[in-house]
Amino acid sequence: KSTHVKKEQEREKTLGDEQRRTEIKKETAKRPEMEKKIEEKKDNSFLIQGGETALEVKQYDAAIAAYEAALRLEPESSQAQRGIRTAQMAKKEEARKAILVQLDRRQRVISNPITVYFHDATLAEMFEHLQKITGANFVVPDEVKQDQDRKTLFIQEMPLEDTLQQILKDKEFVYSIKNQTVSITKAVTSR
Repeated sequence: KSTHVKKEQEREKTLGDEQRRTEIKKETAKRPEMEKKIEEKKDNSFLIQGGETALEVKQYDAAIAAYEAALRLEPESSQAQRGIRTAQMAKKEEARKAILVQLDRRQRVISNPITVYFHDATLAEMFEHLQKITGANFVVPDEVKQDQDRKTLFIQEMPLEDTLQQILKDKEFVYSIKNQTVSITKAVTSR
């Protein structure tokens, strides 16, 4: 019996060893997959951190790109999804503010009161000076540049439009203002 028991024990031990070896092989086979997942988690964390850094310095497109890359690695990442939404909202808000600044600047060009004294100046000289003091761009045709009539004019605390009306009074030119550009054109006369 003892021989039989010993053989049985050896057989069980051998089976146990084989099972352990099989389990070890399975675990070893899983290791690269697990290591890959660990690396992806590290990469994902790195990408999310990069997105947060880009957000802090207002590089919204870079932040969105980093969060999108993180989502490709981990599609369920709520942190990456939230980061994309935050970056998109911040980008829209910055664009909205830039538009408001432009509108405000345009409005100031048109509505800020101007005080100026032109002494014996041509139309071209007046428009050149107004361009300097208002920051508006003046588009002036050659006819204005060739007009050598001189005028003395004192403008006190008038908006740009009123100033232009005073300058062009009794002249064959009209103005239009679009954005920050003042265009001077020959007046169309009806017969």
